[in-house]
Amino acid sequence: ETARRIHLRQSDAELRLTPEQRMRRDALETELAALRRRKADLVEAEYFRELERLLVELAGTYPVP
Repeated sequence: ETARRIHLRQSDAELRLTPEQRMRRDALETELAALRRRKADLVEAEYFRELERLLVELAGTYPVP
């Protein structure tokens, strides 16, 4: 999972994140990975409800240009 987070060059959006925003983003990405691993064990509606919640929160960590 860590390999997916390593970037050779940070995007402009990444550069504008505070350390707290990066930590929150990383935590949400970890939650997303865990959710994907549990997908087969969840009812489809529950999976998509949780996926939407996490993605909306993740999108909110990035500043609007």
